[in-house]
Amino acid sequence: MTPTVKDARHTSDYRVWIAFSDGTSGEVDLQSELWGPVFEPLRDPALFAQVCADPELDTITWPNGADFAPEFLYELVKTQQLRVHGRTGEPCPESGVWMVEGSDTILALEKGSLFPPHGGRPVVWRKLEQVG
Repeated sequence: MTPTVKDARHTSDYRVWIAFSDGTSGEVDLQSELWGPVFEPLRDPALFAQVCADPELDTITWPNGADFAPEFLYELVKTQQLRVHGRTGEPCPESGVWMVEGSDTILALEKGSLFPPHGGRPVVWRKLEQVG
């Protein structure tokens, strides 16, 4: 049986952090999935940001009635979590060169140091390469 969605929150752009009933969690990028009459309205960033976990449907939903099957989301989290990333205020999971998502700002960080904000706001950092 596929785990159900227990928590979700918008992180940036068309990305959502999702937690499942089995303890699996991660961020997914849904931009490439926003096609067709139900999902195309979610291309509006303000509407997309209204994503929430629906306890009755056990998945993520939006005010326009759009939702994704929890099985699809679970596989997407497992596939996409192979990419290393972190958010402002979180400890860096491994030493390396990191880039702010949606920017060309880069920074070398050591494992355990906290990801800083960028431009005075919280951001998502993606790992580019390993140091030494």
